[in-house]
Amino acid sequence: MIRVAGRWLGRLLALLVLAGAVLWFAVPRTGIDRTIDFSETDIPADPEAYILQREQQFPDIRPGDGKQIVWAAGKGVRTPLAIVYVHGFSASPAEIRPVPDRVARELGANLFFTRLAGHGRDGAAMAGAEAEDWLYDMAEAMAVGRRLGERVVVIGTSTGATLAALAATDPALNGGLAGTVLVSPNFGIHAPAQWLLDAPLVERWGAAVAGEVRSFVPVNDGQARHWTTEYPTSALYPMARLVRAARAADYGAAKVPALVLFSPQDRVIDPDRIGPVMAGWAGGVQVVERVLAAGDDPFAHVLAGEILSPSQTDETVRIITGWTRRPVNEPIVIIPGLLSDAAGLPAADRASGRTPPAAHSRCRRRATAWSRCRKPSLPPRRPPSCWSGTGWGAMSRWTSCGARTGVRRVRC
Repeated sequence: MIRVAGRWLGRLLALLVLAGAVLWFAVPRTGIDRTIDFSETDIPADPEAYILQREQQFPDIRPGDGKQIVWAAGKGVRTPLAIVYVHGFSASPAEIRPVPDRVARELGANLFFTRLAGHGRDGAAMAGAEAEDWLYDMAEAMAVGRRLGERVVVIGTSTGATLAALAATDPALNGGLAGTVLVSPNFGIHAPAQWLLDAPLVERWGAAVAGEVRSFVPVNDGQARHWTTEYPTSALYPMARLVRAARAADYGAAKVPALVLFSPQDRVIDPDRIGPVMAGWAGGVQVVERVLAAGDDPFAHVLAGEILSPSQTDETVRIITGWTRRPVNEPIVIIPGLLSDAAGLPAADRASGRTPPAAHSRCRRRATAWSRCRKPSLPPRRPPSCWSGTGWGAMSRWTSCGARTGVRRVRC
């Protein structure tokens, strides 16, 4: 009798598992409407007055967390290049400051800090925002950027990088875009949280599992002042919808170059989700792996800035400005790690700043050694191209190989 009951219990369990699998794959997830109801003609001749007027609608914005324009050469003076900064989920424009300020200053560029809907305020405001509101904010930010400069470079951190990546694929957003810097891009957070957010109908039952409110303890006073540290769980659902849209986007439409900065120790986003997205990016991609020091963000997510990772600010500014200043026709390199070591670069190239061609004998030797030094998870094939970064010294530590079919990283 017990044996019969066990068999029926096993069959019931199998049916439940099967029903769960069918539910998981068959029930459509909530998407986002990428139709953006924004017109650049809504911005008057004075973009700063427009921004101030828009922000005055929200008297509860925390000091220093509102939208802001920083002029390089006086109010109203347009510059050849403009920088737009897009912050991450629950953060604010202060997130990695002074990195955007210093990058803009070194490049002689005007700078615009946007503020995503619901952010820079209290938790209730976070719950009132939708993914479509953030797309609107992105459209507005690009329009302001075009008013400030002839060309625009977008720097986005975490979910701000998600928006920046989507913008690069969208003709309604990417007009005037010269390049995209993705800092700790959010294409999925760590499991099991991402599984929960991607589950069918999570908006109906997620709070019962995860609780009505999410919160975290700030690392220091700066984070307490400039982050929303407590918000309803429902505020996460628009972020999850945006991330799903970003993973599904066609990055063959992203024609501009991209710079990716990330930490493999990131405890917020899942770094393994970055590669599959960037593999489809049609523009050149450069990937820089960062290693944080003691005293920096303990979650290895906010990679620079005086609030969470002050020791990384100088190097991050150097990497971004160096990448932005590169010649237009220079090969884009996929090199995690430091890019500053030019030891071993031929004197003529070191003096001129040129990158040696892929046919250089040392690069050929590295390519030939691909099968010996590759990671086991990578396919045993020779890369179609191999470049050096800013110097063969970097190559001595890392082989950098790029292909339109994927992003390859291998340490020798």
